[in-house]
Amino acid sequence: QPYTVLKTANALEEKFKDKKVVLVFEPHTFSRIKTFFNDFVKNLKKSRVDKILVTEVYAAREKGDRSKLAQKLAQSVGPKATFTGSLKETAMYLKNHLADFDIILLMGAGDVYKLYEMLL
Repeated sequence: QPYTVLKTANALEEKFKDKKVVLVFEPHTFSRIKTFFNDFVKNLKKSRVDKILVTEVYAAREKGDRSKLAQKLAQSVGPKATFTGSLKETAMYLKNHLADFDIILLMGAGDVYKLYEMLL
């Protein structure tokens, strides 16, 4: 749920106040993001992380443009959010900006966990 994203991100930021935190958010299913779009925007905006990377939507069984809705989400969150595309593209972004962050928080119900292996 959108609120759990906020609570988790803020709890991590609270624990590591002096660290730069990047949240990598993998939206899960088109229907869920559409239904809770405004809640996700509101909660991501409220998060105290330093940067939010929004990947393509993990579509699971659904069909649709995996980028369009995720791009809209990142744009709606504002300047601290960036749409980074596929997991491979997100891994490249992180590798190029690794020095900017101390902690990478991955959130999503799809394949986002695979980023850890891509970064090693």
